[in-house]
Amino acid sequence: MAVGAGPPVSMALYSPEHWAALLVIAVATPLFVRAARRGSGRWMVLAGWVLLAISVAWGLWDLRPSVFDIQRSLPLQLSDLARLTTSLALITGDWRWIAPTYYWGLTLNVQSLLTPDLSYAVDPRLEYHMYWLLHGAVLIAPIALVWGRGHRPTWAWYRYTWLLSLGWMATTMLVNVATDSNYGYLNGTPPGRSLLDVMGPWPTYLAVGCGALGVVWAGMTWPWGRLRRSRSG
Repeated sequence: MAVGAGPPVSMALYSPEHWAALLVIAVATPLFVRAARRGSGRWMVLAGWVLLAISVAWGLWDLRPSVFDIQRSLPLQLSDLARLTTSLALITGDWRWIAPTYYWGLTLNVQSLLTPDLSYAVDPRLEYHMYWLLHGAVLIAPIALVWGRGHRPTWAWYRYTWLLSLGWMATTMLVNVATDSNYGYLNGTPPGRSLLDVMGPWPTYLAVGCGALGVVWAGMTWPWGRLRRSRSG
């Protein structure tokens, strides 16, 4: 079903469609963690390749001339980058891919799940399922990798993710200025409700948000170091 001409139709927050997606993710997460603990990990490599293929296909689908919009179609959202790191984390098991997947997937991606900015531009059914499949994968994968496969966050993870994040912010903000866009909501808050609304106007919310992330990410790192020290002692 195509949306047709006129402004895009948005999914209502906490509508039955929203609650259904959250419920599926909530049920799937412990199942994947359990499978990660018991299996050899080969299925996670396969899942990574499948996720990578779907992500690339979805990105190319949105770049078609018939639907291309420079203000929304470029793969510059942090979720686009997170899908890449998630795929490579599952395929390689390398901490350089797991680290950003862990921090982004369990913080910024959660906002996309709780307060999604989901506007249907062409095909509501396809766009709905792809949104929740891809965002759900970015949440479930780091949980399975850390709590299922035993990869443990370190302060090197923390520093490395900050370098990637700041590089993405700088690049995306330049593109936003050049194209009058708002990728990553770095140049303005989302049209719907979000956590950014309580952090002040632009650019205040960027500074507040980065400060809050610094604290939260540190809280996601410190307990693992303490656990390692207690076990080695």
